Amino acid sequence: MSLLIPILNGAAQTPVDTVYHSPNGLPITRFSVPETQPVAAVLPPASARLLALKTNLLHDFLVVPRYGFAPGINLQLEYYPQKGHYSGNVGFTFSHNQRKKDFKFFQARELQLELRRYFKGNAAFVGPYVGVFGQGILYGLALDKTQGWIGEGGGGGLSAGWVWALDKKGHLKLEVSLSLGVLYSRYDPFVYGNPITETEDGLYYYDYMGNAQDFQRRNHQFFWFGPTNAGIQISYALFGRKKRP
Repeated sequence: MSLLIPILNGAAQTPVDTVYHSPNGLPITRFSVPETQPVAAVLPPASARLLALKTNLLHDFLVVPRYGFAPGINLQLEYYPQKGHYSGNVGFTFSHNQRKKDFKFFQARELQLELRRYFKGNAAFVGPYVGVFGQGILYGLALDKTQGWIGEGGGGGLSAGWVWALDKKGHLKLEVSLSLGVLYSRYDPFVYGNPITETEDGLYYYDYMGNAQDFQRRNHQFFWFGPTNAGIQISYALFGRKKRP
């Protein structure tokens, strides 16, 4: 076998026109395939979650001490950015329960805003998270003829939770959460029947025995520090958008 020694022509060459000379002087042209740069595969656009509709089962099937079962409707929307760790959540609870025969009712309207930070990045939005929240509430609660309260309040604090994906695409999720913070409320007590004449006329009255001209609404206040909310939540991604991986 002859030993081939590569010799380049004086002119500019390409990898396919290299000339070789064998020991007996005969020129041999050897063609080679030029090296190519690796090309990244182009994948079709992937679907990214944009909004998720959620409900808190503890609000939907609430049990109030000394009142009993008080179901409501809780709806939430969580916004997922295209990248990063953060998401935004807004929730509203509506509850309207009344037991006229027992002189009981439980009514609530609550709005909550929350900013979350998930520990996992790359817009995964699963696993553990921490957050900050603010809330406002209107409420009315009556346990019998002589124990009733009506008022409004607000507060805020810190939240934490864990989210699990229940399907491969991550559309259906299960979440548990707990909120810790402060709640401040101004309220008035009320009773069934006229507290002055002690007659039951089918109406509710403020539990106030002073001069009517001196009466001021929301003359009582309440302050609470501790757990303010808990959740077992089911969510489902409603909308998607196209993004490149």
